Amino acid sequence: MMRDAGQQGGTGRRRGRYLAASGAIALAVTAMVGDPGPAAAQDSVLDEIKDRGTLRVAGVVYRPLIMRRPSGEYYGADVEFMGELADELGVELEFVNAGWDTAVAGVTTGKWDMVPAICVTPQREEVVDFSEPYMTIGGVVTVLRENDKINSVEDADRPEVVFANVAGGWSEEIARAAFPNASHKEFGGATDDQLAVEVLSGRADAAIFDTPVTIALIAEKYGDQFKFFPSATQPLEVLPCPVAYGYRQGDDTFGQALNEFITSREASGELQAMFQKYMTADFIEE
Repeated sequence: MMRDAGQQGGTGRRRGRYLAASGAIALAVTAMVGDPGPAAAQDSVLDEIKDRGTLRVAGVVYRPLIMRRPSGEYYGADVEFMGELADELGVELEFVNAGWDTAVAGVTTGKWDMVPAICVTPQREEVVDFSEPYMTIGGVVTVLRENDKINSVEDADRPEVVFANVAGGWSEEIARAAFPNASHKEFGGATDDQLAVEVLSGRADAAIFDTPVTIALIAEKYGDQFKFFPSATQPLEVLPCPVAYGYRQGDDTFGQALNEFITSREASGELQAMFQKYMTADFIEE
């Protein structure tokens, strides 16, 4: 079951199977993670979730993983995935209105139990723990398919190769770090479409776009006009963003339950299918 917290407004549509007896919930959790022992169980947020009957998730917005309708209802790939986790635990899923500036702080203060769709960084690891990453967002070199100058990542690091970058943006930071010997054209406030047009027109040889979100959008819009390096789904090893779920630091019991849930859905292919469903223009540009 999914609901927004009191004053946050809006009601989700998913309903979990609430286990009325607390003993039944304990058995369900134990089946997932094994018996954590009295001390570990006492310290875990799983006890609070069971007592409360809800899994509280920070309602940050990042398309197409987490989106919000005007009614206040949350939807998207992460929303579906967290709904399944709530079902597994036998509780309701509750999104609490949140911004990225408060997402991590809300975990440390207990305002919510976890924050989804968040990049793992050394700074954040100092205050919260993370699940295993379930996605990596990173930069991909995007080149016109008929451009013979670039047929590998190494080919792009030459003075005769021109990159189109958003001035001061993430794409420029990656492009200049990964390809210091290339030439770089800066465009202030340019959109992804404008950078794509620079490459399509031949005024630039390449641009950096993020995978999987923007690359999925470009592939849908422009078909096979582009080629990607290292590949459409494999980013460069420069400023990558491993995406994971953040939770209370030191809560190994909750972390184990979360990782086992992610691993089981990855092994079945369900996780990939769920996220791929949302990697379309309908959701990314909605």
